Amino acid sequence: MANTYSSLFCHVIFSTQNCLHWIALEIEQRVWAYIGGIARKHRMTAV
Repeated sequence: MANTYSSLFCHVIFSTQNCLHWIALEIEQRVWAYIGGIARKHRMTAV
């Protein structure tokens, strides 16, 4: 299987009951940067 290619996409949704906004707008960019840093560390691509 020298020419085998695999790709895995995970769709992660942050939501709460009744769509309450628990991630404040003031820190939202920092949260996305943190998630992106974790993805880069594990050689993943955050889309």
